[in-house]
This record gives sequence, structure tokens and C-alpha cells, in this order.
Amino acid sequence: MTGHTPNSDTNQEFLSTMHTMIDDLDTISSAIDEHTYLRLANGLQRLYNIHNSTIQTSSSKRRKSKRRTTKRRR
Repeated sequence: MTGHTPNSDTNQEFLSTMHTMIDDLDTISSAIDEHTYLRLANGLQRLYNIHNSTIQTSSSKRRKSKRRTTKRRR
């Protein structure tokens, strides 16, 4: 990540892409072995978790920044 805050459009695009990849994985699941399926599914889960932790970190930083700004104004 470049340190920027993900915006709503980016979040929606990420989730849409994740859903498409899950659908694609389900489509091909009968043609691949269980180990490969689990590896791909776990990889998608890790990407989702990383995405969510980045959003939570960005949100937390914004809240802390707003609190500092409010304290300075007082």
C-alpha cells in the first residue's frame, strides 16, 4: 500500500473482484485437485483479510488525526 486511504469506489471494486474470483473458483473446482482448491481459497481469504486490516488501520488513523485537530482548536 502507498499509505493512501482506500475510497469507497476502490473498496467496492475490490469486493466485486473478490466475488468474481470466488465464483470462478467454484466454477473450476471440479476440474482441480483439493489441495489446489484449498490453496487458492486460502489465498483469497488472506487477500480479503489484508484488505480489511488496511481499511481498519486507515480509519483508525483518520479518527486519531481528527481528535488531534479538535484538541488543537480548543
